[in-house]
Amino acid sequence: MNSSLLHRIRNDRRKLLDFILSSSSGVKAASDDNIIDFDAISADYVLQCIQSAGGELDISKATSKQINASMFPTMMQSPSGDTFFLLSEPDSAGSPPRRAPPAVEANNNGHRDRLNSEASVSGHAFGDNHSYAVPSSSKSTKKTDALSLGLPALRTGLSDDDLRESAYEVLLSSVAFSGIAINSLENPKKDKGSRFLSGLKNRRDKKHTRSHSVGNQFEQIDTIRAQMQVSEAMDERIRQTLMQFSIRKPHVQVDIPQIAIELLSGIQQNDFLIERSYTHWRKRQANVLEELFSSVNYPEMQELGILLDKIRNPEEWNIIMTPAERAEVLLAIRQVASSLSSMGRSSNIQGSSYWNAGYHLNIRLYERLLFGVFDILDEGQLIEEHADYLKLVKLTWGTLGITQKMHDALYGWVLFQQFVETKEMPLLDQANLQVQKVLSTNYKEGNEEQFTYTIMCTNTENGTEIKLSLVQAIFRSINLWCDTRLQDYHLHFSEKPVFFRRLVSMDLVVGRHNTATFNEVKVKSSDASADAAAVRVRFYVKRSLEAALQRVEDTINLISKMEGKHPLALLASELRKIAERELSVFSPVLCQWRPDAGIFASVHLHQYYGERLVRSLLIKLKLCSRRFTSSSHSLISLVISVFAETIPRRYILF
Repeated sequence: MNSSLLHRIRNDRRKLLDFILSSSSGVKAASDDNIIDFDAISADYVLQCIQSAGGELDISKATSKQINASMFPTMMQSPSGDTFFLLSEPDSAGSPPRRAPPAVEANNNGHRDRLNSEASVSGHAFGDNHSYAVPSSSKSTKKTDALSLGLPALRTGLSDDDLRESAYEVLLSSVAFSGIAINSLENPKKDKGSRFLSGLKNRRDKKHTRSHSVGNQFEQIDTIRAQMQVSEAMDERIRQTLMQFSIRKPHVQVDIPQIAIELLSGIQQNDFLIERSYTHWRKRQANVLEELFSSVNYPEMQELGILLDKIRNPEEWNIIMTPAERAEVLLAIRQVASSLSSMGRSSNIQGSSYWNAGYHLNIRLYERLLFGVFDILDEGQLIEEHADYLKLVKLTWGTLGITQKMHDALYGWVLFQQFVETKEMPLLDQANLQVQKVLSTNYKEGNEEQFTYTIMCTNTENGTEIKLSLVQAIFRSINLWCDTRLQDYHLHFSEKPVFFRRLVSMDLVVGRHNTATFNEVKVKSSDASADAAAVRVRFYVKRSLEAALQRVEDTINLISKMEGKHPLALLASELRKIAERELSVFSPVLCQWRPDAGIFASVHLHQYYGERLVRSLLIKLKLCSRRFTSSSHSLISLVISVFAETIPRRYILF
């Protein structure tokens, strides 16, 4: 099974379990205040509890069942037999072994009993080396190499889920420090039926409903929580900690290290139902700190790494160290963060505590926030509250070092990525508008504008490493994706030509700002003064026709043998289909930038068939008697001369 599909299935499984438990009044977890790790509990056990007239859900038992099930491959039962889903690739693994399987050992049950005991929630068996840990779900956002900005790699291996959860914490802290209450004792406990998910379902039947909870701050933040897929119990604890932090230190520009350290201080193991969840959460905070500290080349990074390793180690942090010792570790890290933050502020950007060297993490966090504008139940649609959502997201600019131009470019980039994933036309239109906005807006000249150009992305061009600014990297990635498909638009847009016009428009816009790709287009000197867009359109017509004709040529002989028809007759039929589609679907669009695009395509097809016809005649004539040799040369010369006279000289391709 494709790894990205597997990640998506796991993500959907978590959403469904959350919805089932929150909607079921007959089944309740052991403690409503604790966090449930939906990746670690058995869905079959949850459904059994619901079907057995409700009761209390034993999380420990659900976890044990899931760990036991993870020892075996996933199986789907069907009338034709059982289907197994393997994590390995069968093709690369080779044929199955021919030997007989080993005998089952007598002590196998004892091994499973020991495993069940190790799965106890109160135990400490969920360390780094646990061989039966349930794999975590992580959704990949980079679908292809072309959709990569070339940001520096994350040293600590933070997953997309880690980035999404950290981004939500940054957003909550930014909202709290802006003066907006994110937690209140008067705020009633949220309905376990999940008002937001109900609102999403109702939108299926009622498209023009009122904007969801525009005037209610708590419901706005709850909308964000649902979009960022954060559990209600964890969200409540984070809100309390960050709200207390903002009250203790008002009017302070908060940064990511302060947020991570404050959460590590305020959230303890007893706030988690499962120890493994607490360990993973703590490791994520330590990895975020290490990512930023290592980016600025802290001279005493080795000593700091020892402190961060103590946070990651569940045995040392939870058992060996006393609360006072843990507080000393966090205080030492806080002092380092404070000194680095004061030294490493981005130059003269007002109100920003962004570290220049940590931009690769900050931009990824901001991307995760922007992805929250897409409906979690219909990823091809924007949520109705997206305007209010973006207003709150903009509160993170000071923390993450985002400028207006960076926001506009990244939002267009996120919209385009989501279009590539869902193929929804409105997303492509929105992305196109954002690109046009970036190119047409006169951004305020100053330190912020200069700072945008200091963020560098690394890409490879013909084996050579090139450095691009963030905006240039976004335009280049969009351009490369469009360019690859437009060079064979007969293949990629044969079923959905409606995308063609929009993609050509976007490609030509971003292509003007991606000279590296444009330089690959080789044109003759007579075209040197032509408009850049017209030259590019001609290039696409030529490349796409060549690709389409190559596919025809690869199969024409086989089809000729199967159907008993002459290859030239079949070739003429296929070329007619290509010409009809070119002139009816593609040329009307391309003529906006190249008025003679249809003529150029027709000439190309005409010349292609003429060359094959002459070649066929030459082969036939060579089979004739020698006494007709002189006549054959005369005939060939006549055919070529007549054929050449029918084509305007400026369109002849040879």
